[in-house]
Amino acid sequence: MTEPEEITLGDRIKFVRGSLSKVEFARALGINRNTLRRWETNKLLPNFERLQKIHKTFKVNINWLLSGEGKPYLKRLKHPPDIENRIIKLESRITALEKKAKK
Repeated sequence: MTEPEEITLGDRIKFVRGSLSKVEFARALGINRNTLRRWETNKLLPNFERLQKIHKTFKVNINWLLSGEGKPYLKRLKHPPDIENRIIKLESRITALEKKAKK
């Protein structure tokens, strides 16, 4: 009988990313896609600032993200994380267009 595989930080980051593409998720965190790929394959660990960004952007329980203990999310979102992120992006685009239109 084989030991069950451990769920890694990379696996938990993939879980948080959900249906977002790697490019969308990386952009939301201010990193490039290759950095995200290295996180998800456990070849690189995110620094403290990036962990905080994941926590704040996606309302993730930082304890769960680091250890796998507890619930993944701090509170239930109105929308799944990928939808919530898309709404934030659309709001920022609308704001930018409104500023451009005023000029």
